[in-house]
Amino acid sequence: MAATIPEEVERIALSAAADVLGFPDNGTRRYDRAADRLVPGETTASAAERYDRERTAYERGDPNAAHAWRAFDEGESITVSGDAALQREGVASKVYLPVDGWGLLTLSDPERDGVTETEEYLGRVLATNAAAALSGLDADDS
Repeated sequence: MAATIPEEVERIALSAAADVLGFPDNGTRRYDRAADRLVPGETTASAAERYDRERTAYERGDPNAAHAWRAFDEGESITVSGDAALQREGVASKVYLPVDGWGLLTLSDPERDGVTETEEYLGRVLATNAAAALSGLDADDS
C-alpha cells in the first residue's frame, strides 16, 4: 500500500507470489483500453531467465491467450494444468488472476502439476490487495 507507482505494486505482488505462494515464474499484464489488449508488465527474474524472450501483447481473439482473456473478462481466476500449450512453454501449472479491470497477475510453475484450492484462494487475495493498492494510486492521481 506504500507503493508510489504501478510497477512497484506489480513487483511486490510478483515477489509475494514467488516467496509466499511458491510460484517462481510470474508476470503481470496491464489492460490497454485504447488498443483492447493485455500488454506485458513486470516479471519475476526467474520468469525472465526461463523464457529468455520478449513478451508480446495478448490480442483479443488470440487462441493462445484465451485463458488470460477469459479470466480478465469474467473477473474470475482461471487455473490451467496439464495443457499441451503450457507444456510447450515448459510450464506445468498456471493461474490467471484478474486485478479488477486493471489487468492480470499470472502465476506459473514449471514443476507443480495442479494448484490447490488454498493456493488459488491465496492468489485471489493477493490480486485483491494489488487491485486495492493500484486503486489507491489512481485516487492519488485525481
